[in-house]
Amino acid sequence: MGIHIVSDSTINCGNLLLTLSKFYRSDPIKHCYLIYDILYEYENTEVIIEVSPIDTIEAYILLWYGPWSNGIITWGSSILQLFKYIRLEPNRPATITLPNEDLGIIEGIISYLKVLGFKRVEVRRFYDMVCDERSFNKFHVDKQLITKLTEDHVELFRVYMRSRGHELTLQEIRNIILKREYYGVIIDDELVSTAAICIKLPEVCVICDVYTKPVFRGHGYATSLTSIVTERVLMSGAIALLSVEVGNKLALNIYRKLGYRVIRTRPWVMAYP
Repeated sequence: MGIHIVSDSTINCGNLLLTLSKFYRSDPIKHCYLIYDILYEYENTEVIIEVSPIDTIEAYILLWYGPWSNGIITWGSSILQLFKYIRLEPNRPATITLPNEDLGIIEGIISYLKVLGFKRVEVRRFYDMVCDERSFNKFHVDKQLITKLTEDHVELFRVYMRSRGHELTLQEIRNIILKREYYGVIIDDELVSTAAICIKLPEVCVICDVYTKPVFRGHGYATSLTSIVTERVLMSGAIALLSVEVGNKLALNIYRKLGYRVIRTRPWVMAYP
């Protein structure tokens, strides 16, 4: 774990922190994962950064060791060269988010993953969407229906995640609930729908894990929860950011109705053991 510098530069720790700060402020939406994971997920994060001789960031790979999969965020034109510095084991799923549709990079990543031993690799496209105070259309929510999840809901959350194919320990679930701001709909002592704020920074917050069990869909739970978490983000003064697969028309309709707009499309390379 930690930060590894690939450079001819003699940058020191103080200058690196200043460089990272300026880099993040140049585009908080694009680089919020990098800064958040360095600040708040350092024990689960490995970062490879290419720094130029004049101490500017040219490329990076951010590897987050999550509870059920590895998440990798990439940026820059030389990311293929940086992959040789990370430790990526093919025994658990991995999602690699690429900065653009560069076919050379996409094909290179796929070849790299197959050489490592991943059995199935596929490319999917996702929209990044944002919402701010001016665009937000608040959805009328029955607040008695919404519950903020706490440690008291650990067992409900474990059963809920198990139904989605994720087997987690009670401690892993406790850590997730404490680190993220989760809201849910509980029906007859069953957690059936969630949405969360998974990254909280002053400039931008990331909304994640918007999901409703199939049998409970069609009741507006996802819309209500997304509206609640978006309102929480905007009240803090930040912009709300989320990602959704290009073909997920139902989710796209919900987000657009709430005032989200697409700012870019990115390929995600999904690799499975």
